[in-house]
Amino acid sequence: MDYDFYDENGYLAMQIHCGNHLMPKKHRFGEFGEHAALWEWIEKDGKWTGQPLPNAELTEAERRLVHDGVEFKRAQK
Repeated sequence: MDYDFYDENGYLAMQIHCGNHLMPKKHRFGEFGEHAALWEWIEKDGKWTGQPLPNAELTEAERRLVHDGVEFKRAQK
């Protein structure tokens, strides 16, 4: 299960992924690969373009955001 959070302008600001997307070598976070992806938005030629920043370990505050609704589980192969 993943969660998307948007800023006051409706742009994607952060994603919380509750697993490793079946790519454990690329997502060595937490016990089950849970991690956060912050997004950066840049205006170029009058258009906004978004891209994710490098993935990061969940902070305690981010864990609390999803803890009540999510049970982190190992991904099935």
